[in-house]
Amino acid sequence: MLGTDPAVREIGTDPGYSPDAKTLRAPDIGVGNVPSSAGYISGVPMLAVEYADASQDEVDLQERIQTYLEHGSRAVWVVRLHGPRRVEAYRADGGMRLYAGNEHIEEPGVLAQPVLVEALYNPSVAREAALQNLLREHGHTDLESVRQEGVVEGREEGREEGREEGLAAVRSTLLQLLAQRGITLAPQQESAVRGERDLTVLQRWLNHALSAQSAEQVFA
Repeated sequence: MLGTDPAVREIGTDPGYSPDAKTLRAPDIGVGNVPSSAGYISGVPMLAVEYADASQDEVDLQERIQTYLEHGSRAVWVVRLHGPRRVEAYRADGGMRLYAGNEHIEEPGVLAQPVLVEALYNPSVAREAALQNLLREHGHTDLESVRQEGVVEGREEGREEGREEGLAAVRSTLLQLLAQRGITLAPQQESAVRGERDLTVLQRWLNHALSAQSAEQVFA
C-alpha cells in the first residue's frame, strides 16, 4: 500500500541500515533510501515503520527511534499490535502524535497521500488503499469514474480516442496493482489484459485483483 504512493520511489521489507560504523538497524518497513543492491544500506530510511507486539522491548524500541531520527529519518511509525489499534508517529522535530484506527496519517515530504491507520493492520483495507493510490495517479477517484471517462470522452469527442484512453487507464491500473501485489501474469494472460476492449470485463478483473492470490483468480 505504501509502495503505490505516488511519492514513493523505494520501499523495502526488513531492510538493513548502517547509520554509522557501530550501528545496525532493520525496520520492518523502510521507505526511501532502499537501493536494490545487497548488504547493509548506508544511512537511514526517510520513513521507518516498526510493528511492536506485547513483548516489545520498549527501551530498545526508543533507542531505535532516536537512531533513525538523529541520522536523518523524517519520521518513525510504531504500529502497536496489542491493545487498541493505534500508531505512534515520531517526527524529526521531536514531536510524537498518536493516531487511532479511523484516522489518517499524513507525512508531507515522504508520502503524497494520507494513510488510514486501519490499512496498516488489515490487508483488505491496505489493498483498497493501494488501488485508490493507483487510481489517483491516473486522475480518477474510483473505478466507475475510469469507466465513465471512456464512455463520455468517446461520446463527446465522437471518435475512438476517448474510449481508448479509458481502456488504457484501466489496463494500466490493473497491471500496476498486480505488480504491486507480486502477482505475475503468464504471457497469454498479459496479452488478454492488453487486448481486452470491454471496460466491464477489465473492471471485473480489477475488482478480482484486490483480493486474488494468483493470476488465475484474477480471471475467474
